[in-house]
Amino acid sequence: MFHSANLKRSGGIQQPSLEVPIALLLKTYLQAYWGQFKWEDSEWLFEGIDKYVHLSRSAADKHFRIIMKRIRKDRHGYSIHGFKRNFMLLLHEHNASFEDIKRLSGNKNLSSIQKYLQQDENRSKQLIDSIF
Repeated sequence: MFHSANLKRSGGIQQPSLEVPIALLLKTYLQAYWGQFKWEDSEWLFEGIDKYVHLSRSAADKHFRIIMKRIRKDRHGYSIHGFKRNFMLLLHEHNASFEDIKRLSGNKNLSSIQKYLQQDENRSKQLIDSIF
């Protein structure tokens, strides 16, 4: 669950929390990690600067950029937000309905997801070929 405090504000209004189902494979990995997790060390799965606060979005972004720089991908257009775009594109490629994509991405309306789902020429050709 993404708590509302961690989501964007729209016009100064706090957004409702967003709950997204977890993939079975990810759940398996997290359960294995969770089994090694020492509750006496911290109450957070991803702790922040100390064990009493969680990792902030800006800290996660900072660490992501450091890692990308280390693997020399820092100037290739990668960003944490790119994961959302890729997730939406994969849903679309697997024939998810726009309503499902909207719900799973946390977007409020279909027009807000259209910019993420712009068709490329190859996909259009594949669709035409699949029909005929």
